[in-house]
Amino acid sequence: MKDYNKLIELSNIEGTEIFFDTRWLFNKTLGKNLNSADLLIRLLAIDNYIGKNNYGFDLYNIMQKKRIEVNKNIPYRSENYELEFRELIKSINLNGFDNSKKLILNKDYQVFDGAHRISCALAFNIKKIPVEFNYKYIDKTYDYSLNWFTENGLGYFEPFILKKYNELIENNIIMGVEDV
Repeated sequence: MKDYNKLIELSNIEGTEIFFDTRWLFNKTLGKNLNSADLLIRLLAIDNYIGKNNYGFDLYNIMQKKRIEVNKNIPYRSENYELEFRELIKSINLNGFDNSKKLILNKDYQVFDGAHRISCALAFNIKKIPVEFNYKYIDKTYDYSLNWFTENGLGYFEPFILKKYNELIENNIIMGVEDV
């Protein structure tokens, strides 16, 4: 908690920017137990966008609809989530990462706000991304693990999630559970 308080202080100094390594932060957010398996669905949607599969957005749309349905704490409730995600993917692919749009982290260095952006940054090999810390998110947590998918009738996503996870490990993009 002490380190987090120091990072909050740093975040609030005018002109100070904090950047983290994208792969490291992705690993921290994904977690040892795939606590953020939803990130892998976002990567599958990006793969769909660039022509690597033809199902990523189907899974993404089902997941987003369920997330919005069951989690009343999601602040932004767009009905156009696929269109907005496609626009974000296109923008980051063409223009790079907008450093004025910082990812917000909780005390465990997990991305609390910015899952779409970190997924794009990873997919397009952006090395470092801007982050922000603030007390509003210090103790917030979430669970989009494989259990969440199963508990919400989306257990059939597991093979797709694990296939993407294993692909990322094979390509040394993520570290694997023992290294996080």
